[in-house]
Amino acid sequence: MGYHAKLVLRTFCERYLRHSAARAIGFLFLAFAISGCGPRSDEASEIHCSSVPDIPTGEAPADPEFTLYGFPRIAATGHFTPGQETTVSADAVRVTLPADLHTEPLDFELLLGNVSDWQPCMGSERIVISPYAFRATNSTTRKLIGRFDNPAISRITDPRIKSSALYWITSAENPPSVEPSSPQPPVEGTTVRVENQFTRRGWFVTVKRG
Repeated sequence: MGYHAKLVLRTFCERYLRHSAARAIGFLFLAFAISGCGPRSDEASEIHCSSVPDIPTGEAPADPEFTLYGFPRIAATGHFTPGQETTVSADAVRVTLPADLHTEPLDFELLLGNVSDWQPCMGSERIVISPYAFRATNSTTRKLIGRFDNPAISRITDPRIKSSALYWITSAENPPSVEPSSPQPPVEGTTVRVENQFTRRGWFVTVKRG
C-alpha cells in the first residue's frame, strides 16, 4: 500500500474510531492487519525544510539546478558514454550508471548536501545520512537532463544503516519539501540500494537515533 493511500486510510479510521469504543477495538485489530490505521512512528507527512539555505525565488524550472536546492557540493564527476557502464562515488554514496542509462553522452555530477541543513527537518528522533542529488548535462548541447532512459543505481552505505532505515525524497521548492519514498527501497546489510530514474529530486537516508 502506497504512503499516500495509507495516510487517507489512517484519517478515515481515526474519524470512524471516535464513534464507538467497541468499533475501536475491532478497527485497531484491522489496522494492525493491514498496516494502514493507527500511528506509525516511522512515517511522516510532507515536511517543509526552511533550514536549507540558498533557495532561489520563483518557480523551479522543469530540470532544476540542485546545487541551489540543498546540495551545493560537487563531490564527484564522471563522463557517461552510451554502451559503457560508469561508476561515480563520493563519501557514502556510490552511483552506477548502466550502459543503457541514456542514448547520448552525458557529463554526470554527484552532488552532496550538508547534513546540518537537512537534520532540522527530521527533529531529534532520526539522524540524516548522506543527502545527495545528481546533475546530468548533455555533453553536446550542454542542456540539463531531467530523466534517464534507464535508472542509475545508487548505494548508500553507512554502519548506522539497518532494516529500519527510511529513504526520503526532496523537492526543488522554496522551501524544499521532503517525504518518505513509497515504496521504500531495499536495505542490504548496511546499504540502501535504490534506482534513481530522475535528476529532478534529491534524496537522503535516515535512521532512528539511539
